Amino acid sequence: NTVKDIKTVLKVLIKDGCGQLLPFEVKDELESYTWDYVNKNKVKIELYLRQNGVDLLTGEKININELEKYEIDHILPRGFGDDSLDDKMLISKLANAKKANRLPLQFIESGEQIGNHVVTSSEFIYRVENLYDMKLISQKKRDRLLLENDKDLETFINQNLVDTRYI
Repeated sequence: NTVKDIKTVLKVLIKDGCGQLLPFEVKDELESYTWDYVNKNKVKIELYLRQNGVDLLTGEKININELEKYEIDHILPRGFGDDSLDDKMLISKLANAKKANRLPLQFIESGEQIGNHVVTSSEFIYRVENLYDMKLISQKKRDRLLLENDKDLETFINQNLVDTRYI
């Protein structure tokens, strides 16, 4: 079922024209992976597809053959998020360690380097908006990714508490 879901996501991306942005070899490789590999990495593969094959924080291309070098990071700091895909992103282990328990834009604005790469907020915002425009991420995930500081986080959390009261 997981392999079917991942293939469905891939087919939707291709059908919508977004898959054209995925390298051809990635499409072929996804079809040929073993069940074990796909099952072991199903969330990473889905995030990979929804992030258009790039590390969301650095913008660098992710090698789908080396998913062990990447981690699933929660966008919101511990205790504030949930376990949905709207609160997850696939980033390198180094980026995850440096970001620590901060919002993505808080980390980026700190000016810390990831290896030789300095991420700018404008690059990150462009990546996020591009994924949103391609309908690869939801409005909720976009909003989480673009939170800038603790005050924004507090407002976001309070708004979600109000929203869940009506459910």
